[in-house]
Order: sequence, then C-alpha cells, then structure tokens
Amino acid sequence: MKNKLLVGLLSFIILISALGSISVTAENNMAVDKAQNFIDGIVAFNQSDCNVQNWINVGLSQNPANGSELYILALSQYGNYDFTAYKNSLLSYFENNEVSSASSRLKFALVLSAAGSTDSYIGKTTREAIGKQGIMSYVFGLHLLNNVSTDNTKNEIVNTILSLQKSDGGWAIMGDYGDNDVTAMTIQALAPYYKSDSNVKTAIDKALTLLSDRQKSDGDYASYGIDNPESTAQVLVALSSLGIDCENDSRFIKNGKTLIDGIEKYRLKNSSFCHQIGKDSNANATIQVFYAMVSYIRMTQGKTSLYIFDNAKPVKIEKLPESTSESTKHESTKTENAKTESTKTESTESIVSVDDNKNEPETPSYKFWAILIIIGLGTTAGLVLLILKKKNYKNFIALLIVVAIGITIVCVTNFSSADNYYNVELAADALYKLI
Repeated sequence: MKNKLLVGLLSFIILISALGSISVTAENNMAVDKAQNFIDGIVAFNQSDCNVQNWINVGLSQNPANGSELYILALSQYGNYDFTAYKNSLLSYFENNEVSSASSRLKFALVLSAAGSTDSYIGKTTREAIGKQGIMSYVFGLHLLNNVSTDNTKNEIVNTILSLQKSDGGWAIMGDYGDNDVTAMTIQALAPYYKSDSNVKTAIDKALTLLSDRQKSDGDYASYGIDNPESTAQVLVALSSLGIDCENDSRFIKNGKTLIDGIEKYRLKNSSFCHQIGKDSNANATIQVFYAMVSYIRMTQGKTSLYIFDNAKPVKIEKLPESTSESTKHESTKTENAKTESTKTESTESIVSVDDNKNEPETPSYKFWAILIIIGLGTTAGLVLLILKKKNYKNFIALLIVVAIGITIVCVTNFSSADNYYNVELAADALYKLI
C-alpha cells in the first residue's frame, strides 16, 4: 500500500511538472509568435510587397544614414540577405559627407561590420572615435571591438565603462542617477563578459535590479516621465543579450505584464509603433521595436546576441589612442561631458541615426524667450505693486531676487521634451540629447 501511495505521489508530481513545463513552453511560443508578428508587420509597413531584399536594395540603400542603418543591423541578424547595395551606398555617402559625431561614426562602422564589410572605415573609426563622445562612444566602441578585434584592447574599454557606473547601479550621460535607456544599452555592450568577468557580473546584476524596480505596471518603461516603447525595447535587448527570457523572469513581469506586453500597447493599426499612446506613428519607436524583436527571437533560438554579428570579420586596428587609457579616461569623459552631455542627447543619438556636423550643441533657442518672459512677468509684478501702492523697497528687492533666480535657472539648465528625445529629425539638429 505504501509503495502504491509513493508511486502515485511521484506520478502526480511528474504530471504537475509536465503540465507546468507545457504551460511555460506554450507561453514562450506565444511570445515568439507575437514577436514574429511584430517583425512581419513592420516589414509590411515599410515595404508593401514584404520583399525584404528589395527593401534593402531600394528603400534602405537610398537613405543609408537616416535611420536605415539600424534596420540593416537587425536584418543582418535576422536572415540571409545581400547587403552589397547598402554597403556601397553608405561608403559613397562617406565620400560626400563628413560625420563628425563619434557615436554616429561608431554606429556606421558597426553596421558595416554587421553587413560583412572589412572596409578601412571600420578600423579608422575604431582607432579614432572610441571614448571621444562620452559614455555612448565607449558603449558603441565596445560593440565594435567585440566583433572586429582579436586582441585584449577590449578589457580597457570594459574597465572604463565599469568606472562610469552610477551609485544606483545605472549609467547615464549626465547627473548622479542612471538613465533607463543608457543603462540598458550599456548592459548590451557588457553582456559578452557577464559570465567570465566577476566585476562585470556584479555591475550588471546591480543594473538589472535598478531596471526591475523601474518597470511600470503595464510592463513598459518611461523616460522623461513619458511611458514609451523605446526604453522598453532597450531593456528587452539587454535581457536577451544576457540570455534572460523576459517572459519567464519574475523580475521583469509586473502585474502579469511582460516587456513584450508593454511594447504591444504602442502598436498602431498599420503595424508601426507610436512613441506615446494616442500619438501618430514614430519612426524611431518602430525601428527599435523591430530590432528588439529580432534580439528576442535570436535569444529563444540560442543564437548570439543582437550585437555579436553573424557576418562580422576581424579587421586590422592600429593601437587605440591614449585617450581610452585608465590614466586619461576620467579627464576625457569630463571634457566630452562639457561639450555634449549638457544637452543629454547621446542616448537618443545612439538609438537613432544622426548625421550631425556640429561638434557642440547650440544653445537652445527657448532660453532667449524664457528670459524675456521672466523679465516681462517681473515688470508686470512691479507695476502691480505700484498700482496696489505696496511701494516698500523690500517687496521690490524680493521681486528682483525671484527674477534673478529664474533667469539663472534658465541659463544653467537645458530642457528637452520626450518627443525631442526620440525624434529622428530633431535629433539631427542637436548633437546628443540623451546620452
């Protein structure tokens, strides 16, 4: 009797375990199907006949430096396509246009590598651009080295990135607190070292805790107080790069909602994605969702992460400049922050394609008008005091102090709307808005 009870209990446990396994597998299959549906929809949105090769040869190659490079990067990791037309178009673009942004140069070099190119532009950019524009130039530089370098130059960049981690566990272009997008993108670059480097593991685990805590109740994320799919897509890529399935990890499931659920709420009827609920289709949101879904599907298939390219080939790279060394990295970062991070753009610029020939951002035009408005309000308040016959000099001194404080705040701070943060066209007019 005892044996029968024991056998029955074991059978019950096995049955429950099997049912649980079937349930998890079914959920994973649904998530993969949903991700594939997102990809197919975005392809159809961009190419009416859904012919990906034709989209590459015509649509994407005609505008090689206007956001299309991120589609090419994703497509190189999605299927077996011919990128000859795009590579030729992009190299031709370089002959006629100067790309001064270090992070943009690194992105273009990354795309060339993803497309299987070994053009000298890759080695030259690796040598000249890494560490030249704040944290994101280190992040993209590490991505590039992970694909084209066979020596140990990567270790130096890894250590530099680790040294830039904020106390809360995140990374950012400026300030003392981590930014969701920047943190996720930094994890993506460090992911290949997670299992082999204990320092990297510690840093990433702390960053994952931060991102888990910041996830919204619908499964998505916010930037500048605006819920959006782009930030959520970046976290999805980060998790997938680490081999973490967002559908099964309880740290990234809120109220039963996963990252993919959080992204889905921004999908429009035409299969593109909006940046904000109730808004129109947004090119940057759509492209980030596209490569995030490619990243997720690769993870479920046991393939390398989005940024470890199937087509990459080693290239010859001369010794990296001393600006990336341990002794100068802090000074380099400080200098670049003074130039670029004041506008907090590099994070967004890192996401979208920006061909900006400016070395420094222009002073925002709103400041002039803001100062005029403050002065106008101060003048009006002074007149009101006179009309009310409250002519005590203390009132006017207090008013002058308030006006002076207001003008000072406008002069020393830069503000950027969430739309500007993610908008491709506006990003081209300001070199680095988010990282």
